[in-house]
Amino acid sequence: MPKIHVIHENDAWVEPLRAAFDERALPYEEWFLSEGTLDLAKAPPQGVFYNRMSASSHTRGHRYAPELTAATLAWLESHGRRVINNGRALQLEISKVAQYEALRAHGIRTPRTVAAVGARAIVAAARTLPSPFITKHNRAGKGLGVRLFQSVDALQSYVTGPAFEESVDGITSCRNTSARRNPSSRASSSSADSSSMPSRSTPRSASSSARPTCARSTIASARSERRLCRRRLAFASWKASRIR
Repeated sequence: MPKIHVIHENDAWVEPLRAAFDERALPYEEWFLSEGTLDLAKAPPQGVFYNRMSASSHTRGHRYAPELTAATLAWLESHGRRVINNGRALQLEISKVAQYEALRAHGIRTPRTVAAVGARAIVAAARTLPSPFITKHNRAGKGLGVRLFQSVDALQSYVTGPAFEESVDGITSCRNTSARRNPSSRASSSSADSSSMPSRSTPRSASSSARPTCARSTIASARSERRLCRRRLAFASWKASRIR
C-alpha cells in the first residue's frame, strides 16, 4: 500500500498520528521541514502526503518552515501527488487575512478588519475603527499579538514602545471587537454600535485590558488546537484505512 508522508515541524503534534499508524500497521515517514533542501529536478516519492504545518512554527525556532512547506507542496502538487491539506490549506493556515476573505466569500460575517504594515500604518488603520478595537498578528497561533485597546492613543503608545510585538510576517490586523460591528462606513446606526459596545462605566487602561484578553485568547486557541488535532487525526486515519 502507499506510504503516508507526514509533513510537520512539531514532534508533539505527531505523537497521536504515530500511535494510530503503528496500531494499524500503516507505513509512514515523517518530513520534518524546519530546514532543508528541495531539488526540483527530482520527482517526489509515491504515496499520500499529509501536511501538518503550523502558523506558530516560528515560536519553536522554525521561522521558515511554512515557506519551505509551501515550496514542497507546490512541488508535490505539480507532480500530481495526493496531498491532504494542500497549498491553499497552508495559505489559510498562515494568514488571517486569507481566512477572513474565505469566510466572507462563503457568506460568513467577520469583524471589520484593516491590515497594516509598520507602526504608523497600524495607528492609521485603527483610526478607521470605533473604539475599543483589537489588534492581531496575521500569522500567529497561540493567541500571539491579540490585544484589546480602548483608544488609538493607547495603541500609539504601544506600537512606539519597547513592548511592541511585530507579526512574524510583518502584517498586523486592526479589527472590530464583534462581527456585528462591521459597518460599511462610520455613518452606520449609532444605536447598533452602542448595543454591541462593552460598557464604559468602569474604563480600564489599554494595558490592563490587553492582558486578560490575551490570556483568554491563548486558552481558547489551545483548546481549539487540541480539537483540531483530534479531528485531523481521525481524518488521516480514515484516509489511511481507505487506501489499504
